[in-house]
Amino acid sequence: MMRDRLFLLRPDFEDPAYPGQRFYCWHCALMEGVLASFPSLAASSTSNASPGRGRGKP
Repeated sequence: MMRDRLFLLRPDFEDPAYPGQRFYCWHCALMEGVLASFPSLAASSTSNASPGRGRGKP
């Protein structure tokens, strides 16, 4: 059976285009909070953390 896969950016990543600044993806932070609040969802899903790419919130 095919399943969806959730990819989350690691929090506190750097962007070489913006030296000295740290970023996070607020969408990923929101999803991590939902999964932490509802462990049964996290247990039934597959997620992968990926290194930060692109711009996020500083």
